Amino acid sequence: TYIYGDKADYDRETNVAHVYSEIVKVVDQDAVMYTRNFRFNTLDKIGEYWGGATMNHHQNQMESDRGYYWVDTRDFIGVERVELRDSTYQIKSDSLRYNFDTEIAHFYTQTYIWNEKGEILSARNGTYNNLTNEYFFTEDAYIMTEEQEVWADTMDYNSLSEHALFLNNVQMFDPA
Repeated sequence: TYIYGDKADYDRETNVAHVYSEIVKVVDQDAVMYTRNFRFNTLDKIGEYWGGATMNHHQNQMESDRGYYWVDTRDFIGVERVELRDSTYQIKSDSLRYNFDTEIAHFYTQTYIWNEKGEILSARNGTYNNLTNEYFFTEDAYIMTEEQEVWADTMDYNSLSEHALFLNNVQMFDPA
């Protein structure tokens, strides 16, 4: 992990480095983050940012007001006004964890997803696998397509195959 800035203060008792610059750049293999405020614990290998950040990984871009980066697990955790997107989908949430290796996004608050097929999905807890286009929602799942609307407690949906499994308190609206 490389961190670029104009100035850094390091406290060896706490193992924390504060990096200062108009724009701080953090590079970890194929991922790059830009932020204005960055603090990094060299012992735990956990970075923290605030005041906004943009992360780029392949075609994915994630923005949030504040968050964390865990070097060992390659988890980028965005908090407050989080958006994750590429050309095929957009996710909006207030708490989202994205793993660079698996390309799986985990969310823990009310989250909305729009995809290239025109589907609108939402849930309060779940995952989206960017590599397989699979959604797994475990709390208050909802999907709306041109033809249908479905609500359920749990949803396991593959957007490519259009195969879906809905469990508990399922409601479906299909005018056809």
